[in-house]
Amino acid sequence: MLPKKPSEPVTGILAFRWLIHGHPKVGKTCLASQFPKPLFIQTEPGCKAISVYGVPAKSWEDIEEIATALEEEKHDFKTVVIDTLDRLYDLIYSNICEKYHVADISKLPYGQGYAEANNRVIRLLDFIEGLNLCVVLICHSKYVKDDSGPIEIQRIVPALSDSAAKKIIGWVDNVLFLSTEYYEDEETCLLYTSPSPRDLSTSRMPSSA
Repeated sequence: MLPKKPSEPVTGILAFRWLIHGHPKVGKTCLASQFPKPLFIQTEPGCKAISVYGVPAKSWEDIEEIATALEEEKHDFKTVVIDTLDRLYDLIYSNICEKYHVADISKLPYGQGYAEANNRVIRLLDFIEGLNLCVVLICHSKYVKDDSGPIEIQRIVPALSDSAAKKIIGWVDNVLFLSTEYYEDEETCLLYTSPSPRDLSTSRMPSSA
């Protein structure tokens, strides 16, 4: 039962789970399209400017149908991109509200609605990954107050509820922050992969992978 030798480290981008966040129209979808053979689950129309294989999803029922198709239909996709994750949560919240006949998910007691939404998302991601597909999540960013240091700052984090962010960040291996900034008087697209006080980004991926 106990191991006789250490495990071998995995390599290659397909072996990892990814979350890319950034402000609107900064290039998140374009970046995700560079992953091997991606299929976009489009919860919002973010792919108009590029050519991708995409399936629109306007409801939780659409998401379930797409997941079933990934399992049952023959295809050669290697990556599934959810574009965007925050909109996926909106679809799930709407479905849960309809299920329990409430106007807003916050009306359900003891955080029941948020917990069910988080469980649905994690089950969906596990299901997709179980089909030997790489999972890439695209999410918008938001500013939050961070007073944990000597001065209060505005930190850039994925635009998710606190409970959703905790679940998703715990699930993925890499959180990337994509930003358009001015560098030497020129607008430059920068990808952050390491933790900083300004933004949430982190990676388990070794530099040699």
